[in-house]
Amino acid sequence: MSFIEMYHYGDCGNLDKYNPFKLFSEKYTKEILYNIGKAVPYTLGIEQLSYICNIEISKLSKIIDKMTSLDLIDSKNGLFKINFTAIYEKDLDEINRFSNNMAKEISQKINNSKEKIIEIAKNLNSSEHFSIGELLYHIIGSYILDGLAIDTLSKKGYFKISKLQKDNRDYILFGFEKSDKVDAFSENILCSCNNYRTQKLSFVSFGDAAGDRNDVYRFNRQVALQLTKIKAREDTKNNYINLAEKYNNEMISRCANVVEKIVLNNNEFMKVNEEDLLYAKYLKSLNYLEENLGCFKVSVPIFYQSDMDIIKSIHDILIEIIEPIIQVSFKEANANLKISAVEHGVDIEEILNEMWHQVFGNINELLVEFGLYKKPDYFEGEGRYLKAIYMNI
Repeated sequence: MSFIEMYHYGDCGNLDKYNPFKLFSEKYTKEILYNIGKAVPYTLGIEQLSYICNIEISKLSKIIDKMTSLDLIDSKNGLFKINFTAIYEKDLDEINRFSNNMAKEISQKINNSKEKIIEIAKNLNSSEHFSIGELLYHIIGSYILDGLAIDTLSKKGYFKISKLQKDNRDYILFGFEKSDKVDAFSENILCSCNNYRTQKLSFVSFGDAAGDRNDVYRFNRQVALQLTKIKAREDTKNNYINLAEKYNNEMISRCANVVEKIVLNNNEFMKVNEEDLLYAKYLKSLNYLEENLGCFKVSVPIFYQSDMDIIKSIHDILIEIIEPIIQVSFKEANANLKISAVEHGVDIEEILNEMWHQVFGNINELLVEFGLYKKPDYFEGEGRYLKAIYMNI
């Protein structure tokens, strides 16, 4: 069975009927999207899809209705096209032609500026406890290239980072054909940030997408997805999922309180009270804390609000490098990029959002090779990644 693996940029919200990932977890959905996206736009209808996917028309019609309600597909005279960026094997050569040269040019220029960047990074609060390579992995690879720079470049009109969806949710979808060749292309580059935000701090991991990480965001998302598969009345299940997500948010806020107490103790090993012990042990199992004789401390780099001016200085250096290159390359892409999503009439500024992820993922790989970054740890079944905590103090 051929299907498409789905990802998102932004926030899809609670795992309810307005969240497309609830629909993606249902049987046939990703197979249907795969076939619509791979075909010429508006050439496949219900009968052809029923035959290709071996699904009854009555059942297929209900799935199609859900897809249409979430604006995943569009129909004309009973024929369909997709409304999001989907990458297929046939698109890879064109995308590589576009992204690889950009990544090589930008990464080389960043590496040429490494002395200036390293000197600035030495002023980060965590520089006494972690290597500059590990800190730059987080602040350049994740916080800047996958954050600040995206905001800056989107404001300058190079690509979109926002799309208002059903129920006032704001996210952009993109997908990849599930195949060994596409997996190697999409999952094995350093462009994936898992971020669980609380009022006091964010638990972050950054790496490739080649597995399910042992981190706060991914574990809680897996729990929510498993709940959708329980056989029960739909209203009972949905109400329970909403309660579970509320409890999980409260639980992670309690975890954040534990981290804050440790940080305010100069991140030295400290004994936590009985009320906090289970939360500390949970964070230890996720490798955000370490334990010694019943005492705990944070085991990953911590970035504070007082680090933000330092990070912004590095961001400004990088934008000076990136913008002249992206200006030329994205102008060419607007005119000449020939991939499936363009054929389906997907907004070019949404497509270029995904193109930027391919570019900066390859930049990160090259900066690991150059030695500017620490090489991320590899975990069987989880992929390569490193963790950090960003404080709101």
